[in-house]
Amino acid sequence: MTRWGKALGLAIGAAVLLRLFLLAWMPLTDPAEGRYGEIGRKMMELSDWVTPWHQYGVPFWGKPPLSFWMTALSLDWFGVNEFAARLPHFLAGLATAACVWNAARVRSAEEGLMAAAVLGTGLLFFLSSGAVMTDAALVLGTTMATAGAWLAMRGTTPEQRRRQGWMAFIGGALGILAKGPLALVLVGAPLLLWAAWCGRWRTLWEALPWVRGVLLMTALSAPWFVAAEWKTPGFFEYFFVGEHFHRFATPGWAGDLYGKAHHEPKGMIWVFAAGACMPWTVVLPALALWRRLRGPAAPIVAAPEPRGPWAVADQDEARFVALWAVVPLLFFTASSNIIWTYVLPAMPGLAWWAARWMGRQPQQGLRWAVAGVLLAVVAWGALAAVTHFNGRLERASAKGLVAACEAAWARHAPAALAADGLRGDQAPPRLILLGRRSFSAHFYTEGRTQRLDSLAEWSNRWAAPGVCLAVKLDDPVSLAAAQSGLNLVQDLGTHHERRLWWVQPLADKAP
Repeated sequence: MTRWGKALGLAIGAAVLLRLFLLAWMPLTDPAEGRYGEIGRKMMELSDWVTPWHQYGVPFWGKPPLSFWMTALSLDWFGVNEFAARLPHFLAGLATAACVWNAARVRSAEEGLMAAAVLGTGLLFFLSSGAVMTDAALVLGTTMATAGAWLAMRGTTPEQRRRQGWMAFIGGALGILAKGPLALVLVGAPLLLWAAWCGRWRTLWEALPWVRGVLLMTALSAPWFVAAEWKTPGFFEYFFVGEHFHRFATPGWAGDLYGKAHHEPKGMIWVFAAGACMPWTVVLPALALWRRLRGPAAPIVAAPEPRGPWAVADQDEARFVALWAVVPLLFFTASSNIIWTYVLPAMPGLAWWAARWMGRQPQQGLRWAVAGVLLAVVAWGALAAVTHFNGRLERASAKGLVAACEAAWARHAPAALAADGLRGDQAPPRLILLGRRSFSAHFYTEGRTQRLDSLAEWSNRWAAPGVCLAVKLDDPVSLAAAQSGLNLVQDLGTHHERRLWWVQPLADKAP
């Protein structure tokens, strides 16, 4: 490996270390990380590996369980904290980058490194690889399936083709368990379009163990869906009709039980893609301009000879990579109910596509890749620091709120705090949220948070020693109700855009 190749490896290592550090340094944020982290925590606490629970007694039908299984197992092994919640998603991101590296390095070792670098430091992938969401598991599944199918067609030995063919169907099962049948569309559409474009139907059919592979994929994924409908009837209709049809085809779909519909202009997915791929959205055009102004720095590397029993040519690979990069974006182009994480399934293909182009002049490409990775490390590290010091993390996460609440319990009710060994849905609440829910508060109190719309809901059920009460600062009615209807024993300050008090009912107030 050349010195620039080694330099790129070290730069990638720095990016990995930064992301690993941020797993523990940043608190879980609302709404996404708090929600999915708390669902995983409930799964671990209740030992219920079939139904993800949105709240105690309220099932979460929005996503299959793979990402929640990952979170729950990690929390069980390493304790309830943000590092444990994020670790499996970080490992899924590493595995995804390894899949892309393994596919791209067949053409050249330099391209493999550059593909992993572009993917791993793209803004959206960097954030998602370690965020407690469902996306890292989905992209791992679709990448395993797509790269595995390609390597099965491109492989030079029977063992390699057989191994990668099975990997494709295992990846398909993981994608289904992460997001549902949408994963098959994201994998299947580029493969079928490639076969049609290149006239490679026979190659696609012969390279993969279709019958046994589909049986394996079904055996791995279908049992959970059947068990979920049996345990909580109504899951099939909501998940397959609502999440897979209305979400994308019905503007402003009002049937979402767990969030809100998004109203983006059609085609917005391409704008999201430009932001998701930063800093490479800037670095690659700059390299193109440099090449145009300076001319070729070295002879362009010739395309390799066709490989494998089906003589798959380099032009076939170029078309395959282009389709992998573009088809997921085209799929979401006509939808307005989208968010920027929908770009993620396209990012492995986009990274490989960029690496193929950079690799036409390998040493120059490596130098620019090193610069791009270092730029990303500095930029994403600075972004994390800014969000911490400007208070945005404090506003987005209930970690500080819960810490202040726990300190108040230690001062005012140490005996009750020490004796509380019940499960979250059985124990008295330590924290009352008046108004909007905060899933990160539920996570950090391990389920010992109660949300109320009004103080009247709680009536005379206040805990004898008192409780922490948090009220949103932008809710003057609730603030006034708390100040007039309760004994505010101690003002605990402002946290998570809420005013926090240690309170007792007025009946407990000394005369």
